[in-house]
Amino acid sequence: MKPKDTLASVLEVFVSALDAAKGESQGRTVIQNCCYLTSVVLGTPLDFISHHYGPYSPTLAGMMTSFATSDFLQEKTRITGAGRIVYCYELTPDGKALAREIQNRSPDFYRAARKVVETCTEVAKNNINILSCAAKVYYILSQKGKSVTYSEVRRLAKKFGWRLSTEEIDSAMELLQALELAQKET
Repeated sequence: MKPKDTLASVLEVFVSALDAAKGESQGRTVIQNCCYLTSVVLGTPLDFISHHYGPYSPTLAGMMTSFATSDFLQEKTRITGAGRIVYCYELTPDGKALAREIQNRSPDFYRAARKVVETCTEVAKNNINILSCAAKVYYILSQKGKSVTYSEVRRLAKKFGWRLSTEEIDSAMELLQALELAQKET
């Protein structure tokens, strides 16, 4: 895929996913994980690499920064009870117009992106830990290319610097099954 195509794909996944989240999202990691899962479901390969909080796209991170300094996205910060900074994003009217353009140009793509975000909201309540674990587990499964056991997932996760408990893998698998990215063992 040519770099321009990758940039256009990141743009479409990002704007569609953010618009599907009612135009706003809380946290860069939530956006990265939702966009990763959206790109996987849509079969839109993006430049995700392993990172501390799960798959990470430098192109998406750059786009978020560019959009935040333009008229497409508003970035706000808030401090959590634990003293952490959370970046909150909201599409501006220009960003929403871009989302309508994508929706009109690619209605099936947009509808599928919306379904992913709605599933993440319904199943995981956009919980950063569940989304992160689901993205990590799917990333591991996609790297392995075959079925693996929970103990293998935990072992492979360590290669990426991730620690996943059985409970975290259970939560991740529930979301991945709802997204039809994994099947329950019989």
